[in-house]
Amino acid sequence: TGGLLVDLGTAATRKKLHSLLLDVSALTDGAIIHVKLFIKINDTQRKVYDETFTIGADLDGLWVVNGSLVIHDILSVAIYSDTDESKAVGYTCCLEAM
Repeated sequence: TGGLLVDLGTAATRKKLHSLLLDVSALTDGAIIHVKLFIKINDTQRKVYDETFTIGADLDGLWVVNGSLVIHDILSVAIYSDTDESKAVGYTCCLEAM
């Protein structure tokens, strides 16, 4: 279960993403989650990041982006779980105009 968490940035506009952190502390211990990032490349949405984490074994705060990353379009952040969580995943980010 899961899906889109947030869209960061603006279409056809360059921005600097300095950090992206996810709060998965409300999820069930033992759940396997997948964090995926998508962005347009040549007008087609492409997956550019796909990482798996285990709740309880990995940290409750996931630092997905730590350092400057230039994005040129909307960056979509999605999260999926192997359990039916129905619980909120929090996030915080630092996004700068260029």
